[in-house]
Amino acid sequence: MGWGTIDGRNETWWEARNGLFFWLLEKIAESAESEDVRRLAREHADAGVPWLDLTEFSPAEQDAVIALLHTMTEVGRRELPAEHHDITLPKLEELKNLE
Repeated sequence: MGWGTIDGRNETWWEARNGLFFWLLEKIAESAESEDVRRLAREHADAGVPWLDLTEFSPAEQDAVIALLHTMTEVGRRELPAEHHDITLPKLEELKNLE
């Protein structure tokens, strides 16, 4: 099983196993405000591209995606299998370090 990476601003990044990474891309594709962000997240998920570079988006889109990513611990708590929360929730909490 491989890894997926999200590159943020100011040399911040987040990585996780592909299963969690692609779940996160699906959440971005479902929930992002920007149609361009939703489209790119969907394209990456569908093609199995294991990275997302937030600097590809406008500053406003970056802010919106980062705000969305910062909510993913609670989304994961509701949607991901409870037997894996000890692994997935701390990893999702790390998203709060992205800028």
